[in-house]
Amino acid sequence: MKRITVLLMLNVMMLISCTGIAQKQTFDVISYEVPRGWEQKQNDASVQLTATDKSSGAYVMAIITRAKPSAASAGDNFTDQWSKAIKEQVELDGEPVMQAPSKGNGWDIVTGGAGYTDNGTKGNIALLSATGNGQTVSVIVMTNSKKYEQDLSVFLNSLELSKTVQKSEASSAESSTGNNVNPSSLVGLWVDYKAEVSGYSNGVPMYSAGYFRKEYLFKENGTYVFRVKNWSATMKEILFIYETGTWKVNGNQLTIAPTGGKGEWWGKAASGRTTGWGSRIRLAAIKKETVAYNFELHYYEGVKETHLLLSSNLPTEREGSSNNGSQKNSWSYVPRKQGNSMIDNPPGFKP
Repeated sequence: MKRITVLLMLNVMMLISCTGIAQKQTFDVISYEVPRGWEQKQNDASVQLTATDKSSGAYVMAIITRAKPSAASAGDNFTDQWSKAIKEQVELDGEPVMQAPSKGNGWDIVTGGAGYTDNGTKGNIALLSATGNGQTVSVIVMTNSKKYEQDLSVFLNSLELSKTVQKSEASSAESSTGNNVNPSSLVGLWVDYKAEVSGYSNGVPMYSAGYFRKEYLFKENGTYVFRVKNWSATMKEILFIYETGTWKVNGNQLTIAPTGGKGEWWGKAASGRTTGWGSRIRLAAIKKETVAYNFELHYYEGVKETHLLLSSNLPTEREGSSNNGSQKNSWSYVPRKQGNSMIDNPPGFKP
């Protein structure tokens, strides 16, 4: 078995309970120690740790992802993450060598690793996927040199998963799921903001300045505003969508019925700033669609937030196919304070 894989497997139990003497940092539900000399970069979705020896070309990378909602099993989450974050991005030498699943702090942990080839150089990569209380999180480590084995051991020994709780112990916020939802719980701003990934380098996502943002503002009077702003580094124009209508709750169904709205394509600001606008170019074709979603307000202990989970039998005009991992026709929105939206209307825009 590959050495890095062995290192990861031997440290799985330490991930659950270790409390190192060095001061730790925390990203979402995982605490960790940064080995000396490693660089750290963080975005909304993950924290990335790297070290490189330019003279020899040796490198090591570790990625800790933010926990995200998931109703899938621990095994399915591992398979999904291995496929999307590793198999599709790295030239692997074979299928992952798996270890027996383990448990701790309310998490089901699945681990596996394999060799890979990068520009003719051999390396090893391993994935730890943890699933608990309706959410999943992962740690990816990879290196092409034994030079970093000691650093990797320090990093892996420092990892610590926060304790997750069983549904029966969860916050009272979770009691507002299913048929027990008070419609007033939906009032407010719910968002799905994502940074644009321009590609991958050795399995590590490379982020452009672009973004894809959509949001619902549910008002107390039973009306809503749905907005989309897509600023992509690969496109010359900005897509903006503004839709209004009514919403109502019946049991675990949320019906959203548009009554107005439009989409527009805009040019980018001459300065190139992602917050700027150019001139309006043309209308964008959008279809107003009434949808009766199944929905749930689910409290995630790890991130200490209640998320709005929507699902449908088919893709929708507003959401597309899915934004919720491997779950088909499923969408997750997180709460955000009203007045703190990251979507602005174009200059002179009139609904």
